[in-house]
Amino acid sequence: MVLSASIKLVLFIATIALAAIADVGATAIQPRTTHYKVRANRLKAASKRASSKVNAAYYPNWAIYSPYDFQPTEINTTSLTHLFYAFADISTDSERNLKTVLSVGGGSCSDHFSFITDSSKRATFVTSAVQMIEDYGFDGTDVDFEFPDTAARGSGLASLITELRTAFDDLQEKKGDTTPYILTAATSAIVSLYTHMNFPELDAALDFWNLMAYDYTGSWTDTADDQANLYGGSRTGVSTDTAINDYISRGVTVSKISLGLPVYSRSFEDTSGLRDSYDGVGSGTSEAGIYFYRDLAKSGATVYENTTDVSAYSYDSSKRELVSYDTPNIAKLKAQYVQSKGLAGTFFFDLSTDKKGNGSLVDTTADVYGDLDQTQNHINYPNSKWTNIRNNMGQGSGSSSASTTQSSTASTHQSTSTTSRSSTSTSSGSEPNIGSQVAQRSNSATGPPSIHQKV
Repeated sequence: MVLSASIKLVLFIATIALAAIADVGATAIQPRTTHYKVRANRLKAASKRASSKVNAAYYPNWAIYSPYDFQPTEINTTSLTHLFYAFADISTDSERNLKTVLSVGGGSCSDHFSFITDSSKRATFVTSAVQMIEDYGFDGTDVDFEFPDTAARGSGLASLITELRTAFDDLQEKKGDTTPYILTAATSAIVSLYTHMNFPELDAALDFWNLMAYDYTGSWTDTADDQANLYGGSRTGVSTDTAINDYISRGVTVSKISLGLPVYSRSFEDTSGLRDSYDGVGSGTSEAGIYFYRDLAKSGATVYENTTDVSAYSYDSSKRELVSYDTPNIAKLKAQYVQSKGLAGTFFFDLSTDKKGNGSLVDTTADVYGDLDQTQNHINYPNSKWTNIRNNMGQGSGSSSASTTQSSTASTHQSTSTTSRSSTSTSSGSEPNIGSQVAQRSNSATGPPSIHQKV
């Protein structure tokens, strides 16, 4: 179903850094041993039915702007189990199976993770993360650190995730909630970008590994190639299946891996075809070299689907332009791979660039799975500082159901940064008068402030 008018969906920036980043922005790094010791596993993970699959998507804060022009009211929740970046005031009698998760970081904001090796700054971050969940009614947090490039930062990431898990478990116990809060991490499928991660410790604390299985090629590579191939990858040295098998060999639980699919393309100009040299990447839709999936295939182009490598591209011989992207057939094959491999499910970056109707990639994978994760979201936030979160989501039962669940290599998985606020909340917890476009779209006069940034 489409989000109804009863749901007050307010765009919110995808970062917990409102307080945390400002407080932990120091750049000093404290060395740590490269020997990882996995902590005693008292950690909990959000539960889901074993046979059901996750079908998640990112909804970025910039989606309301041109050229995206995708409003929250256009979101079809029928095929979704988890929504990242968005804040939703969910009706208690509908959409109870849609979980909303606040994502932190992203490609252009990951430099803020310089605090990650400092235990006191991590503690500040964790405290802020818990407060954001309570104040804004999220079901959990997604950490997108791109990428831990040293052993010390890899260790720091593992410590942060473990500390978040402990804090979320404590929050659950304190509130008497029936299921844990969601904790996920967006990670790369390119080995050089994940080599410093402590896989066993991370796996013990995470509900899902959101494997960014895309951006294998682009303006930074020498040839026009597949950007999200499941197999193959002889020239780029990257394939999704190879990465997944490597993750498993390093201690990752296979049923915790969520396979990421791009809802955009990588394009190449003045090329004779796949695996050939090129000159330029074209104007794209939102930025050079990137077309929205909803705008593909381009007029005059022929689509080629490789069912061996499980990849696709279009080629216009008159323009000499090659565009690498996933088609519905490729998405279907990837979903079947998820089923046969026993993975958690899929996620998409991002929802605003998908097609509607039969061409939708999100709907395609949902149709393959049939049985989607039906664990319920949290609705009990009695300690929120915002009236509508306390009243509309906190039902006074002392218990709420959460669920299980999850930005990109290169620049596509954009991130958001904190927008300053000069106004403050009133003593009653009503909304500050910040005058933002998004706040004006809220149906609640006493809801949280909507902080957004045009990226």
